[in-house]
Amino acid sequence: MASGPGRNALWLAERGLDTTMLDISDVALEMAERAAKELGLNVELIGTDLEEDAIPEGPWDVVVCFNYLHRPLLSTLAPVLAPDGLLVLELATQTNLERHERPPRQFLLEEREILRLLPGLALLEYHERWWDDRHVAHVVAKPLVD
Repeated sequence: MASGPGRNALWLAERGLDTTMLDISDVALEMAERAAKELGLNVELIGTDLEEDAIPEGPWDVVVCFNYLHRPLLSTLAPVLAPDGLLVLELATQTNLERHERPPRQFLLEEREILRLLPGLALLEYHERWWDDRHVAHVVAKPLVD
């Protein structure tokens, strides 16, 4: 989700995963397409506005989102994951403002906020910490089993 030019998605594709990239930016998707071709990778590219459009219906084995926070979107992730699927998130927190002016506060998670934004998911890994000079919440989660 919000793949931008595809750094993470291309990394997954290089490891043999069928990869679909979602982004609102045609420029970012064109960059990703060029990079995929240079690497000899086949990826699916979908132009979509994640603030307006639903995530394409799954089930998805893995959903990855780094550096894109749209709170309403997070509550829609559990139903699109395969029963044994994984969600991987890395999102900046407000603590990041101690060292950086950007992104602005509305695009940053409050402390422990992510824990209440992921209904229907069980956390496998969660921490908030400084990582590469950014303060981030890192989550790996899977759908709850009934």
